Formats: sequence, structure tokens, C-alpha cells
Amino acid sequence: MLVMDAVVRRLGTLARACELIETTIRRLWGVSVSHVAAALDIADGEHFVSAELEQRVQASYVASRLVIVGALDHLQMSPPRRQSPPHLVPLEVTQAEPFGSWLSPRTQAELRRCVMDANFPPALYRALAEDIDVYCIDAKWHIDRLLVRRLATTLPIELLETMSKEQTWSDSSWLMKEMRRREVAWSRGDSSMEA
Repeated sequence: MLVMDAVVRRLGTLARACELIETTIRRLWGVSVSHVAAALDIADGEHFVSAELEQRVQASYVASRLVIVGALDHLQMSPPRRQSPPHLVPLEVTQAEPFGSWLSPRTQAELRRCVMDANFPPALYRALAEDIDVYCIDAKWHIDRLLVRRLATTLPIELLETMSKEQTWSDSSWLMKEMRRREVAWSRGDSSMEA
């Protein structure tokens, strides 16, 4: 996540970063980006570079990341390593900054940690900070609504309560639906709510 942030910062815009990396991949591999994706069975196909830069890719997906690291090395922009070759300039990786949400930086950091620990794409934590429902998350970030609902059930109640107090949420939002689900389960004495 931090490396992709640093790449976009260094190259100016997401579109510019995507264009330059895709051009470099085509030059290095001698085939189109879609051929590279097909050969390595990369989930996002020909759009894997933009998916990585937009942080819509799960942490466990490695193939697309390695192709991008190779392109960055060729562009002499190395992700931090224990020993970077002398001809590479390491990217300056900084801590993730709070983004334009009403949630406090501390709450954003906790939400980000929960999303990353569950091996979801980093983009999901920004989506969960918005007053939207799971259908909108699915449509906008291509993360299956059922998986988002399942993740919501694992989030600590303290985090959900803090989030509900720090900004306003509509009744149709994923957060309010999850809080209502927990209230109903608790009122019925559902033992799974103790988890």
C-alpha cells in the first residue's frame, strides 16, 4: 500500500503512473500487458497495473506486484529493500496519511489494520469510511458484497461504535445495517455474538 502511494506521488498522478508502468512492462516483456496477465494468471487481467495502483488488490496476490516491481526497477525507482543496488533510487515510503473522511486518524488507522489483517485490498478501508452500502462498494471497488458483509461481522464492536459517533451514517449504510444485525442477534441471545 505504501509503495503504491509512493509511486503515484513520485510520478504525479495515478493515470501517469499507470501509463508509464504499462509502457515499461510492454517494453521489458515484449508482449502486451494482457498477455503478461494471462501468462501469470493475474486476476485483474489487463487492468492489473491500475488495480495495484488503486490498491484494489488483496495483499496475498504476488504475481502482479512482482511484475510492477520489475518495471519500477527498470525505471530506477526501487521499493525499499534491505540492500538496494547502487543504481536504484529507493522510493520514499511514508506512513499512510489520514484521508478526507470525518473519521479520526486513530479510527482510520484501526479500520485500515482490520482490513489489512483480513487480507482485503487496502482500498476497502477507505470505502468502509464512507456512508455507503455493500452494493455500492461492490460496484465501485469490485469487492463482493457478501465478503464485505462477512468482514463487517468480524470488526470489533468498539470500532463500529466509535465510527458511528464520529460521522453521520444513513440507515442504509453498511455500518448501520451491521450494528442493527448485532443488536437483533444480541437481543435473541445469539451465542455467536460473543466472538
